[in-house]
Amino acid sequence: MKQQQHIGPYQHQKMIMSPYLHKIIEILQLPLINLEQRIYNEITENPMLEAEYDSLEDATDDFNEIDTAKQEELLKYFEDTSDLGYYSSYQFDGNKEKKHDFIEKTLTRPPTLQEHLVWQLRLSTVNPDDFRIGESIISNIDQRGYLACSPEEIARGLSCSVQGVEKVLHIIQTFEPYGTGCRDLRECLMIQIKYLPQKDEWALPVVDKYFDLLTKRQYSRIARKLGVPLETLKRSLKIIKKLNPYPGEGYEVKKSEYVVPDVMVEKVNDKFIIVLNDEWIPRLRINQRYKNMLKNKGTSQKLRKYLKDKFMQAILFMKSIEQRRTTIYRVTETLAKIQSEFFDQGPQGIKSLTLKTIAQKIGMHESTVSRVTSNKFIQTPWGVYELKYFFSSSLRTIEDNKEVASKKVMEMIKTIIINEDKKNPYADDIIVDIIKKEGIIISRRTVAKYRKKLGILPSNLRKLK
Repeated sequence: MKQQQHIGPYQHQKMIMSPYLHKIIEILQLPLINLEQRIYNEITENPMLEAEYDSLEDATDDFNEIDTAKQEELLKYFEDTSDLGYYSSYQFDGNKEKKHDFIEKTLTRPPTLQEHLVWQLRLSTVNPDDFRIGESIISNIDQRGYLACSPEEIARGLSCSVQGVEKVLHIIQTFEPYGTGCRDLRECLMIQIKYLPQKDEWALPVVDKYFDLLTKRQYSRIARKLGVPLETLKRSLKIIKKLNPYPGEGYEVKKSEYVVPDVMVEKVNDKFIIVLNDEWIPRLRINQRYKNMLKNKGTSQKLRKYLKDKFMQAILFMKSIEQRRTTIYRVTETLAKIQSEFFDQGPQGIKSLTLKTIAQKIGMHESTVSRVTSNKFIQTPWGVYELKYFFSSSLRTIEDNKEVASKKVMEMIKTIIINEDKKNPYADDIIVDIIKKEGIIISRRTVAKYRKKLGILPSNLRKLK
């Protein structure tokens, strides 16, 4: 059969994005630090725009002057421009209201964990030898907060006694974040328990004497050995689960880029308070002088056309910024509810989550959620994270086929390797067996992939002689 080409007209449907939606999407994708520069550029280029630091209320009246059809085109894409209902100027602490100044809390380069510890070391010791030992110990603390070598190795390197190193190490273990300078997870948890504001009778004995049973979740055996009811023990276990297995997280481990969180989430009285970090971003309004010139019938036709175009651009730009704020708030609000265990427990509490789930809950398109979470950062009680961090694929459990977030499994792998025998480290297939005992289906290939993402070497390269 001979194939032939024909030229002729045909009809087909194709979605073409208008300049208005292009502008909204452009602003939506900008990280906060770039948004500030983008606003100043727009003010420079558009005489209809000027900065003010009060409110955007008169922008609503200006927006109403745009043709109804164009208003609908702007708003249809997002479907909702309702009031955010957030507190932009105050941080709530019980019944107290405190002015929250984000500028003062924003650093071009946050301190590293080592810098934070050395600062505390200077305040804690006056002996030059102790300070020298302390600096060496701190330089060997890894990004998780764990001591990466033994006191014997440090002593040999400094030609000092092991007892001297141990003495300074105990001092460093009293520094914040509590648990720093530990040699394994057991010691890390014990240190944190000692500095809890509210003491618990059984938390320390559980970790100290029955850590192996704790990791195997044999709670009934622990209760029998301690001679306490299981219900009493559960209160202690709840406290232990809230401890941070990686006290070094949240600090910079390398030269950082200039990162400013777009939004902050705090839990106050069992409620999530969401604050958009944009108080220092200039608010915009229409320049009244040029607006009056536009309305003046004596203004030349050419100038009126120019001012009208700039007026339309200005209104569109202002609404785009407002829409960005609204969308970030709604996505963060929904995310905080779904990932509530993360905000309570830290990374080990993260759940599997897709962009589609958030999109369906807030009534927006999946691509909109993708754009608003890209290159945006959120400040949490556990540190600053990219919004994309909270979206994770899932694995399945063996018994009930429930979903488990892949990031949670990565945390499990990290914990397993932290607590392994350094002279006989676990191979990937052994880690598979350990995780399967927790009821999670996983392959050796997946373990290897997650291990590489964590920056952990294979077992043959982790082995200490």
